[in-house]
Order: sequence, then C-alpha cells, then structure tokens
Amino acid sequence: MQLFMNKWFYFLVNILVVTLIFFLFTPKYDLENYINTWFYVFLLSLVAILFLFIKKGGFFDGLAFSFRRFGSMMSKKKKDYMGEWKDKPAPSQTINTTFYRNLRFLVWMQIVILLLLMALYYTI
Repeated sequence: MQLFMNKWFYFLVNILVVTLIFFLFTPKYDLENYINTWFYVFLLSLVAILFLFIKKGGFFDGLAFSFRRFGSMMSKKKKDYMGEWKDKPAPSQTINTTFYRNLRFLVWMQIVILLLLMALYYTI
C-alpha cells in the first residue's frame, strides 16, 4: 500500500503510460510525436491539478453550501428538519492531500521532461 503513496511510483507509471500511448496512437515514431504525446498528458495533469488547487482554496465551498441549502428547502419528498446539510463537509475539506502533493510533483516532473525533450529536439 505504501508503494501507491509514493510520488516516484506515479512518475514511473506516467512514463509508462506516455510511452504506451505514443506507441499505440502515433502514426510515425519520431521525437516530435513523442513530445506531443508528453504535452497532451501534461495538459490533462495540469487541468486536474489546477482544479484541485481551486477546490482546495475554498472557491466552491459557498456554492456547494448554497445548493445544499436550496435543495433541502425546496425538496418536497424529503424534509430535512435536523439540518443535516449544515453538517456535510465543504468541498475544500474533502481533498486528499497526499494525492494532491503527488499530482503536483508529477506536473513539475512533466515540465522538466518536456523542457529536456524540447532542448534535445532543438539541438538535433
């Protein structure tokens, strides 16, 4: 179980996934297509880490609280007299910090790999 919490394990899995995607879906095996594959995977990781960053900052807390309150007030099927919607955790409190740190490390390592590949591409 400790292996899955290791950030280097995620990095090695990322390298394997990118290489597998490269060999399965690119029409021509060259450095340019490999860099493009890295960029696509990096872009997905970047979107995920930015969403988690915004969620961790508490941006969606007020919106989620308002929707929960509105739903409990307007629901005709289930009356929530005890106010259970007030006790539910905010979205910013439900983030797994270990996963967030590992994904952040992965994004930084992908930036380094992309920069190294771009330097190699432009020197050749």
